[in-house]
Amino acid sequence: MRNLRLFRLVRKGLLALAILLLVFFVGRIYQSEQGPPLQQWHSWSADEMTADEIDKASFADYQRRETRIFQQMKVELNDELSEDEKGALNRFYPGSAIYPARFQPDWNRSFILLPTGAVRGAVGLLHGLTDSRYSVRYLAEAYRQQGFAGLAGWPALFPAFARTAWLNMVPEYNPFKYNSFPVNAVRQSWLLTQAAFPSVLTFQSVLYATVSTPAIVSAVYRYPAAEKASLITGRNLLNRPSVFPDS
Repeated sequence: MRNLRLFRLVRKGLLALAILLLVFFVGRIYQSEQGPPLQQWHSWSADEMTADEIDKASFADYQRRETRIFQQMKVELNDELSEDEKGALNRFYPGSAIYPARFQPDWNRSFILLPTGAVRGAVGLLHGLTDSRYSVRYLAEAYRQQGFAGLAGWPALFPAFARTAWLNMVPEYNPFKYNSFPVNAVRQSWLLTQAAFPSVLTFQSVLYATVSTPAIVSAVYRYPAAEKASLITGRNLLNRPSVFPDS
């Protein structure tokens, strides 16, 4: 009799959980459908390298694939925009002043910086999943001045986009990052924290709205590796000429 009651209790619990999950997914679908319609750049996806391909590729291999992807995007997306989408502040429109290819360098491309003297070490800089190499260029240059070789822009993997894959969608007027925010950026960040978490050096602006400074302290730095980590905060860190002391 006791086992029967326990079985019924477990069954009810599983049923309640299934109902909650169903309500969550239906609610998420409904929420996504209330937002603005997808634009072409929200649904277009490139033939990116898989994680296994990246493991076996050289940086030159990745740059060649990157070049093909931008060529593919030019043909399939940029040159196919409707008249309504050809706005002066649409970074995907080749006629716009903020079209990334008009800038030299194009900060959406990956690059390596080498010091002029002897190389003291190497630094890999990974930008945010909706950002680009532009956001880490000051740090890369600062490390190069100290004798480090820097690799900026190692890729993030994005699946094919759908409306439910975006937490919000806003106009894309920044030539070097997404203003809209994809669900995958949150997922990839979470997966990183579940892996072997390395020691980290964090530069966090208290004015930066995307990443919460209290969350950095209470969540990221709770990992054991944080014992060997450092957190530097300020109001506008990326615009400082150097992140290193004069000495």
